[in-house]
This record gives sequence, C-alpha cells and structure tokens, in this order.
Amino acid sequence: PRADVNVSMFVSPTGATAILYAAARGHRQAIEAIVSWGGDPKKTDKDGVSPAMAARRNGHKSLADWLDHQEQIPPRRVGKDVPVDEYSTYVYPNTRGKVVYFNCINYTKSKKDKIRRGADKDARNVEETFELLGYTFVYHEDKTVAEMENELEAIAKNPDLNYIDSLIIVIGTHGGERTMFVGADEEKYDITWVKDHFSDESCPAMKNKPKVLICNFCRGSYAEDAFVPAAGRKHVHEVTVRGKVKRALHRITHMVILFPCSEDISAKRNTISGSYFLSALCDVLRHNQEDEVDVIMNKTATALADQGKPSPQLVKEPPFHKFIFKISPIFKS
Repeated sequence: PRADVNVSMFVSPTGATAILYAAARGHRQAIEAIVSWGGDPKKTDKDGVSPAMAARRNGHKSLADWLDHQEQIPPRRVGKDVPVDEYSTYVYPNTRGKVVYFNCINYTKSKKDKIRRGADKDARNVEETFELLGYTFVYHEDKTVAEMENELEAIAKNPDLNYIDSLIIVIGTHGGERTMFVGADEEKYDITWVKDHFSDESCPAMKNKPKVLICNFCRGSYAEDAFVPAAGRKHVHEVTVRGKVKRALHRITHMVILFPCSEDISAKRNTISGSYFLSALCDVLRHNQEDEVDVIMNKTATALADQGKPSPQLVKEPPFHKFIFKISPIFKS
C-alpha cells in the first residue's frame, strides 16, 4: 500500500506536510513529484501556514508564486485519469522562459540552390519578439542532424531548466512529410524525436511545465487547396537515422506544437521578409501579449488567411493548460 502523501510529518509538532517542508527549502521538483501522487499543495500546518507562505518566508519567491497558482488546479485523483476539461481554468505561471532557435539556412550536401533566403530575417524577428516578452534567446545556425540531436540532448539535461517556467524550441528548415524535416546536412529527422528529448522521463526539469515546439518547415509539396492523395504516404517513423530506427519511447505531456500548415501542405516563405507563418505569429505576439496560446494561434490563422497563405496547425500533448507567453515583468532578469 502507498503512504498517504497528505499525512503530516510524524516528526513535526506543527503538523507540517512533506510539501510544506520541501517548500521551505525551495525544492520545487520534490513538490511536483509529491503533487503528482495526490499531494495537496494547499494543505496548511496547525498554525495555518501554507506551503506558499513557507516558501515566501524563506526567500523562495518564484516557488511561492508557483504554489499560489496551484490553487487553480483541481485535486489529483491518484490512479485515475483526470479529464483535461477539469484543468481548463488553470493558467501556467510564467515567470522565466527560454527560447532555443535551430535555423538551417545553408545546406552542406546540396548540389542545388537550397538556401533558405529570408530565414535570417525569421531569426531576428523571433529574437526581438521573445526578448520583448521577457525570454532569453539562444541561437544555433546550420546544424547537422547529429549536431542538432546532441544540442537537444544537452538542453534537456541542462540543470538551468530547473529555474525556468517555459521552454520554446523553434526549428526552421526544409521539411519532408508531415512531421519530418532535415538538418543542414540534409539528413532526415522527425519532430517526434525532438519531443522525446523533452518527455517527463528524459527531461524531469521541465516536467509539468509548458514546452512549446514551433516548427517552421513544409509538411509536403501541395498547395493548401490542392488534392492530397491518401495513398503513397511514407511511414515517417520507420526512417533509419544514423543506422538505427528511432521511436518515441517516453510519456510526453504539457507540450504544444505549432505548425505553419496542415499535413502534406507546403509552407510559404518570402525570400526578403522571411516566412509568412513566423512573421504573422510574431506580429500577433507583439500586439496581444496577454492572450493564451489558443487565441494567439487563432489570430495568427486569421492574419494568414487575410494574406491567402496556408492555415497553421496547433497540436497539444495533454494535459496542456492555458498558457500565456508574456512573462511577469517583476521576474525579468
């Protein structure tokens, strides 16, 4: 039988729970683990001290604000799936965030002119927009598939992720089918494997925190209004990469993926001003900073439709709560 995580610590005369002890010491990951097993982040001790109060008293202000937000989440039901609808009123606290941009412009193995003209403008646009929103920005250009995978693995294992509340990965390159894209060496990779780096198992520092993947690449060769045949699709997850078949093996949660177009459709890019999708998305973000991600994508879709460009697609890995990109200004560093 599993112990009751809400029982007060037997060594504590004040009736403090394990969560309250962890909060006083600033151990957010420990609290998240206890909460995932049904622990109540709001339960007070005999003196009425809550975990949030304990964290704040001991100088852990960011953790205290995060615990304050837990009051919006319904209690976990251990051993049972909680319908996503029950989380609809919760908004992720977003006090610090990081953007990592992988941008392929030149292709080392190409005998043809495959330069992604305008992609440099995309990078500047994304950097300026997200720095305005309070995010730190890290940029990688013309990485091979092997280099990209190594960087993704390093990001997922970086202990600095413990100190941020949201992570955004942007991938700009040429695409293949649906979720397939290429590195600067034109080797194939898949967004499924990118996701796997940031699963609960592979990246515990981002567990229960929002992870946003922005995929700026074509998903096929068809115009949006063209006929798309049902037959002849490749099984993209059976593609061999560096001598082995890669598959997603871990549980993915709290992740949302933004695509520039639907499956099998070709995304559009202006060779001077950059891709239409990122241009529209950044423009919407700059002028609607308090909107949550669903609203941002709806407004981006409207802006693209007005230009006669492909409609973007949003895919969520539940549970995914309401998420606002804007970072609270008091936490900017």
